[in-house]
Amino acid sequence: MTDTVSTVKAKGAKRATLALLLAIGALGVSGYMYYQGTKAHAHTVYQLASLDNATQTNNTQLQQNITEINRQIDLLKGKVDSFNTSKFSANNYQINTLIGLATQSLIAYHDINSAIKLLNYAQSVIDANNSPIYTELKVAITTDVDRLKQMPILDKVVIATKLNNIIINADKLALIINNDKDAQPIPDGAPDSKWIRFLDDIKTRILGLVQISSIDGSNALNLLPQNRVIIHQNLKLDILNARMALLQSDENNWQYSLNSARQSLVAYFVNSADMSGVLDEITKLQQINVSYSEVGIEQTLKALNKLNNLEK
Repeated sequence: MTDTVSTVKAKGAKRATLALLLAIGALGVSGYMYYQGTKAHAHTVYQLASLDNATQTNNTQLQQNITEINRQIDLLKGKVDSFNTSKFSANNYQINTLIGLATQSLIAYHDINSAIKLLNYAQSVIDANNSPIYTELKVAITTDVDRLKQMPILDKVVIATKLNNIIINADKLALIINNDKDAQPIPDGAPDSKWIRFLDDIKTRILGLVQISSIDGSNALNLLPQNRVIIHQNLKLDILNARMALLQSDENNWQYSLNSARQSLVAYFVNSADMSGVLDEITKLQQINVSYSEVGIEQTLKALNKLNNLEK
């Protein structure tokens, strides 16, 4: 009985010791695992802190890079704006010059063809730039060019040549003298006295010494022989005045000079084939309007002025 109790106590002590050892082992394992966990957590925290520092450093560097890029963009934008401004000013200068020359061609020289060409050149500059800011000016130029193309084009060289031919043929026209229907042109004197005689005739005309009178109520004339050349010179002067009016696009003086020449032909010259040809030519010339009073490029100038104000 006593041995049994002792044996039980010994077994219980062993079990208690085993349980204690197991508890201590479990506690040691738990402590080790806690240590390892703490160590791993500390390492993780360290890594996170390192990553955070690296991220902050990268963010700082990235922000600096972004700032530098924005500065470069602003600098480039300023250069582009400056270039665009310079290009805009250069284009405007070229356009203003071409339109100014077109205006001068119309006002000073009455040259519609040259004005159309210059406006087309200005249009090509606008097309090359291809900016919406020129839209109104482009429309205005197109409108004015179309209107100019509808104007009658005068070939002043051809017309002036016709006037010169009349002047050349004036000496061939026979004067009506004392009802002599078969009158021939009065020959000039010696060649070396032509200008002296012309000056003398002009002085005689100014002093009122030309004697012209009607006979029998007809158109026949009595002329002093030395003054007959005055009639031819008057006709030439009328044609010269008409040519000057053509160059100046002076419609009133053009019509007045041609009408005066026409009246001289009818009143003083024999109705011959040469005279009829000259008279027909003058009649055709009188049908030409040499005035360009209604020609202009108002729409273009208005749009150009608006564009120049935008530049300011």
